Amino acid sequence: MSLSVKQLFQHTTQTFNDGFQEIAQDSFFKCFRPKPVENWNFAWHLKPIWALGWVFRHFVLFPLRFLYFLGSVLFFLVGYIFCTLFPRGETRSNLEFKFLHLLIKNMMVSLTGTIKVHGNLPPPHPSTIFVSNHSSLIDWVSLSASIQPFSVIGQRHQGWVGFFQTVMLKALNPVWFERSDARNRQVVSALIKRHIHDPYAQPLLVFPEGTCVVNDFCMQFKRGVFGLGAQIVPIGIKYNFDFADGYWHIGTTMTQHLFRLMCSWAVVMDVYICDPMTQKWDESPEQFAQRCKTVICEATGLQDVEFDGYYKRQQVKEKDVQARKVLQSDTIKEMFEHLREPEVYPGLEEYEPLDVSEVMLTFKQLPEPSKTPMPFFKEEEEEECSPQK
Repeated sequence: MSLSVKQLFQHTTQTFNDGFQEIAQDSFFKCFRPKPVENWNFAWHLKPIWALGWVFRHFVLFPLRFLYFLGSVLFFLVGYIFCTLFPRGETRSNLEFKFLHLLIKNMMVSLTGTIKVHGNLPPPHPSTIFVSNHSSLIDWVSLSASIQPFSVIGQRHQGWVGFFQTVMLKALNPVWFERSDARNRQVVSALIKRHIHDPYAQPLLVFPEGTCVVNDFCMQFKRGVFGLGAQIVPIGIKYNFDFADGYWHIGTTMTQHLFRLMCSWAVVMDVYICDPMTQKWDESPEQFAQRCKTVICEATGLQDVEFDGYYKRQQVKEKDVQARKVLQSDTIKEMFEHLREPEVYPGLEEYEPLDVSEVMLTFKQLPEPSKTPMPFFKEEEEEECSPQK
């Protein structure tokens, strides 16, 4: 059956429709734009209340929180130096772990963290990996303070955040990597396998999105840890925007991010511990990752998007560009395949198909039409030509 005019128009305008839709509504970069704060202080009788709240948060709460945070870090450093007096062994590791766990809890207190945990941890199981959606570095702090201290795998940072990663978290045996170095992937994969098979290691927490995303969306999960044959425990994090937005924007430093959180009323979030999941025998790592992400989105109410979060920092991969080209070419091929199919009418099967080339040759052999305009018939001539009654 040949294509109708409507179907042909839909095929030819699909590419333009995709382009116009991306221009009108950018569905990728909105996953990284901070959620705008809704103003409620337009009424004159509410402005004094808002001003008092702003002064109280910045000049009362922030100094107290900052001093508490600074005192917690100094106490940890003193305790860490005290631990170096002991030789390497179980006693020193236990002391370092206890000081670190106390620091993590104090960090959440300095942010006035209020965390409500839904669900329970599954029984200890060998080769277990916890995965979660990612909005900020405080995601790890909140999960470690509310559930249990997690070892973590993530991007290596510079400055005081790098010092915190390499020195203060050393007791948890974390795995750090450089996102720009492709050779680190095999090394990181080997370290993860060794970590999850160590019965004495802390549970491993992974953020498969690979980047911080606005806490309204959940982007594509990388396949890395989903193809290791380990048991996966999905954990969902949902921040309450009425108190503070936990998203760490790439255009701000970690210091600015913590300052904004400490100047808010509180950091309120819900944590959802989902049931353990294992890879099915007929399931690829990508499908298993998507299934785990779907469970997190259903528990937290996040919007499930299929974009790769790495596109925020790098150009689109060539294979993805080629896949888009193949999709467009398949659409065009399908359209022309329908156009080449002849229409079938009942009773006309015995007729031979018409050769288009012969028809075009016949049209070329016809004489050119005269350029003289046709005269109009007069009413008298029309009456003469009309049949007599």
